Amino acid sequence: MYKVIIADDDFLVRTYLKQMIDWEAHGFTIAGDAKNGKEALRLIEQERPVLVITDICMPVLDGIGLIHEMRDRGLPGHILVLSGHDDFSYVHEAMKLGIDDYLLKDDLTPENILSFLQEHLQSVAEEQENLPVSSEELARLGKEKLREDFFTSFQKSDMAEEELLHMAKRAGLPETFRFAAACRISLRGWQLRRQQFSPDDLASFQQAFIEMCQTFFGHQQPELLG
Repeated sequence: MYKVIIADDDFLVRTYLKQMIDWEAHGFTIAGDAKNGKEALRLIEQERPVLVITDICMPVLDGIGLIHEMRDRGLPGHILVLSGHDDFSYVHEAMKLGIDDYLLKDDLTPENILSFLQEHLQSVAEEQENLPVSSEELARLGKEKLREDFFTSFQKSDMAEEELLHMAKRAGLPETFRFAAACRISLRGWQLRRQQFSPDDLASFQQAFIEMCQTFFGHQQPELLG
């Protein structure tokens, strides 16, 4: 999930932005929201979002100041600026600072937000793919691959138990396990038929059923549930 930070001094705008679309369905998660640029900057440093949606006019630190601080501190992230009709001089300055786009608050609709996300989501995904992978991440990915290989081999049941134990150890999995099988059998009209059985008939039926299961699944005693 790509993290998003919302900065706006209007509580209703922040709430509307968080609820206007299903963010997670589009690969995003709201990592936090702030009522001024100073709070937003702290969140951005902490969460490192890929997208910041910020109002231009805010107390303490406005949108322009927030963008300046992000650039000065080398904080990455795409930026969508929200503005009013009288904020074009600020928007022009924001564009010079390298924001991705701006939206008038009158045009703040789910369709326009989705259009922005669809336009920039691909570039975000490409950037993520080109990031260098840390040694810790490589180790994690390697461990996941070992686990996938183990479960694939376990399901195929074409390897000796000793080999599976070795694979489990390499993948960091518990080395004590046993093979098992589960089978669900439904008997038609069982509740009605069961009422017609005497205790002796039921015991005989259960014994016959167990013997049938042994024939199908081998000579081990099956465990019957239900």
